[in-house]
Amino acid sequence: MARRTPEEIVALVKEHEDQTRTRRARMDADYSMWRLEELPQNSGNPAPGSGLDSQFPVIGAGYKHYTSNEPRTFADKVTGIASGAKVLIRVKGSESSQPRGLRVEQNAKERFIIGLFHAADLRLAEMLQPSLQEQLAWFCAIRGWNASRALLRKRKDKSTFVDIQPFDPRNVYLG
Repeated sequence: MARRTPEEIVALVKEHEDQTRTRRARMDADYSMWRLEELPQNSGNPAPGSGLDSQFPVIGAGYKHYTSNEPRTFADKVTGIASGAKVLIRVKGSESSQPRGLRVEQNAKERFIIGLFHAADLRLAEMLQPSLQEQLAWFCAIRGWNASRALLRKRKDKSTFVDIQPFDPRNVYLG
């Protein structure tokens, strides 16, 4: 893998930022609706390509307007359903039709993953953050997708811990 200079990395990030400007404007508009921010009065047409032109109607002189709570209640409903849903972990080969030895091995993998998620939730709670499922549900409902980092890390005493951290997709750059 070729090494890049800091200047090249900054240029690549800037290029990616330019390419995803409309997506980020849409995320900002969706977040504004979730926060129930007032529509701007007499704002005229939003800038073309800003992602807001289809989100907010033009408000003409003499017209009354209001900010509906429908976007917030709908997003909260979606988040509530997704964050309260039962998580099912399935590994191929754990079905009852498989040979017993394979089923035992695959079931152990499923229990390991369930334990990882539980350990991640405990760590997030220690950092005063919502559970993994709650954060991912919120990001999916408000941002439209999610991104996270999942690691098994070692402490100085050589013990291993689970480090799963969801990121706000609004601030994620990948390439």
